Amino acid sequence: MDLTDRLSRTYINRKWLENLNLEVPSTIDELYDVLKAFKEQDANGNGDPNDEVPMLYQASYYAVENVLLNAYGIRMGGVGSPGYLLEAEEDGKVYLVNTTDAYREFLRFMHRLYAEGLMEQQAYTITSDEITSKQQGDVYGFFGCGSAPFVMANRDISYDAEWVGLAGLTSSLHGEKTAPLATPVGSSITIAVGADTEHPEEVVKFLDYFYSEEGKLAATRGYEGVTFDYVHDDELDFDNPQMRCPEGYASDEEYRYKGAVINTGFNLVEENAVRAALFEVPMDTLLRDNVVKTYGWAALTAYANRQEGISFVDMFPRIAYTTEEADARLTLYNDINKYLETTKAQFITGELDLDADWDNYVGTLDQMGLADLLAIEQGAYDRYLSVVQ
Repeated sequence: MDLTDRLSRTYINRKWLENLNLEVPSTIDELYDVLKAFKEQDANGNGDPNDEVPMLYQASYYAVENVLLNAYGIRMGGVGSPGYLLEAEEDGKVYLVNTTDAYREFLRFMHRLYAEGLMEQQAYTITSDEITSKQQGDVYGFFGCGSAPFVMANRDISYDAEWVGLAGLTSSLHGEKTAPLATPVGSSITIAVGADTEHPEEVVKFLDYFYSEEGKLAATRGYEGVTFDYVHDDELDFDNPQMRCPEGYASDEEYRYKGAVINTGFNLVEENAVRAALFEVPMDTLLRDNVVKTYGWAALTAYANRQEGISFVDMFPRIAYTTEEADARLTLYNDINKYLETTKAQFITGELDLDADWDNYVGTLDQMGLADLLAIEQGAYDRYLSVVQ
């Protein structure tokens, strides 16, 4: 089974670890020690002890939060925003994670990193272009994203071999090594059929095609003998549908990411048997340069999440609302989510104090109508459970 698209893509600098003779961290405390070493010991080896940024953190690249939150037993929510985190008790009661002690400890860790210069100090102002420039200068030691290191740095795919995936961190609050799985329905597209369409059923057939085996390949690789060919991969013992790449691309994975595939729409139906094979091969295969060059982030992600003792847990599901619920939820959610995002930044940077200002933070959420919002979420979640159970 291919789980790579449902797992966090979080990477730590393999080259820096080797330079400093450090192991991949397995706990939140070990991660802190590694980041501190990155900052203080010239991890990139260029002779400048002050140019390293141990952790990239920026609002658009919140995948790093998945791993850090999970270290405190918090599963990243599947409700459309990294700021608004829902969870449910065993009895099905929905609650907001952002008011829990575990979430406060996560913020405390983040503030420690910020205060000690162990994370990007321009986290809330830095642009994507500036991040790419820093990546090209070998400045970052740890980050998460929705793609791959070579994409972030705008380099060729061989750059991915300088990184290793990270997952399953634990802490004093959460001793179990877990990896959250995002809901399989992670994205959606909307297709409108004109009222005057003569054969709307043919439109449905066209859409259905992309959920067939041939259609999945057509959406993501094209057609055999035209845009791709099956090439046997001896490492994985698998027939890999490799795209025919123009000159200048190191592999079909690089070609696909740099313009061969529209990364929206019908690409959502991909069910990648190649990536599924990465969960079956011997672990030591996954970090070989030729495997990383061929499969990139997927190999790094499979390696991280196949570490001994890691168990997969489902995130809070993507739930659907009735028209009445959606209308009632809109303003409440927008206002509360904005407040959560603002105060998270303030707690991390130290503008708000996690001890002195916490009760006021929780009280303000109550005054903003959190109970009413959670009542709407509860109704939608109960309806979801009635379908899946």
